[in-house]
Amino acid sequence: MTSVTHPLIVDMYLKKDFGAPASNHHDDVLVIETKFPVRDGDTRNFNACLSDLLSDLPELQREAEARIGRFDRVDIRYMH
Repeated sequence: MTSVTHPLIVDMYLKKDFGAPASNHHDDVLVIETKFPVRDGDTRNFNACLSDLLSDLPELQREAEARIGRFDRVDIRYMH
């Protein structure tokens, strides 16, 4: 999803999570892949970047829903 941008986000996409193999239920999941500009082991700056991303999350969710529709949850993945 290239239309929603944020300086800490590398990629954002929608996926389906089907859960248990015997279940007919699935969740639509907004996946946010992020990479913070911090050195390994620098927990203070990592936490600051994570806080920035989380404070912007409600607006990012609204933008994503406006473009792709409703989703059930958000997964945030940190890329090393």
